[in-house]
Amino acid sequence: MAPCWVYKMTTSLTVLKLPFIPPYDWGALCEFLAARAIPGVESVSGGVYRRTVRLNTMQGVIEVRLVPHQDHLELRVPPSDPEDIVEAAMRVRRMFDCDAKPQIIARHLSRDPSLKLLVKRYPGLRVPGAWDGFELTVRAIIGQQISVKSATAISGRIAGDFGVRLRSSVNEDTYLLFPSPEAISVEDPSQFGMPKARCQALHNLANAVASGGVIFDPFANTGQFKKQLLCLVGVGEWTAEYVLMRFNKDPDAFPHSDLGLLRGAGISYQSVDAKMLYSLAENWRPWRAYAAMYLWKSYANNLANGALRAP
Repeated sequence: MAPCWVYKMTTSLTVLKLPFIPPYDWGALCEFLAARAIPGVESVSGGVYRRTVRLNTMQGVIEVRLVPHQDHLELRVPPSDPEDIVEAAMRVRRMFDCDAKPQIIARHLSRDPSLKLLVKRYPGLRVPGAWDGFELTVRAIIGQQISVKSATAISGRIAGDFGVRLRSSVNEDTYLLFPSPEAISVEDPSQFGMPKARCQALHNLANAVASGGVIFDPFANTGQFKKQLLCLVGVGEWTAEYVLMRFNKDPDAFPHSDLGLLRGAGISYQSVDAKMLYSLAENWRPWRAYAAMYLWKSYANNLANGALRAP
């Protein structure tokens, strides 16, 4: 399958098609990204994902949407050099999990009777990726031990305080480029407005990336990269696995201590603690990241339908 192809190019934008293998649960992916969208940096509305980007010759807002009744996504990017257009397309393919093979994943996970029900209920569930590894890890550190809603608000405040404002070539609204590692590394950690340990963890990460001690490469050896992350004070197993799952696209990454996963697992498997879930997930290898998405989806839907009470 071709990774992408251009089907429209004007002086104001380039439009590409990104094919995928169906089924594809676009609605679930949009819901996941919408809940975690950093205000000013990214948004989801009307089934369209938008975010600010900056590459060598590309700066502005990109848009991604599902083309109805066709097996491809549509990506709109600002006019740029061909190399940056290809780079943007490859990042978006990973971000929206276009290379997944849903039939193979579903067949394997369906060996578990409880997961089989979820796989049947939510066909084509994908693992959302990330545009930028540093941005995702900052968001993950902020989200340690607090709600998704609270983490989203704090992330937006940090983007607003330390990011770069730009004008969209799409609609002339002001958007934010997420702050660089260098921008955050020179700030006083107390300015981040979080508990001291989490502020310091964020500062440690920014310093490590700015100095080249940590390099975000989506194709790096995941075992070695995980060790790099775990060497940072304030980054633990949950954060590292979450980053491997979404940025490195490791299909077997599994943040087994995640509260949402434990509550989702509890719906299908009764009372489950982190140790039990880790053991249970051995049967889901090498697709534990997709199993995590099904458990998160189950928990979110039961919460939305009133079958569970919010903590």
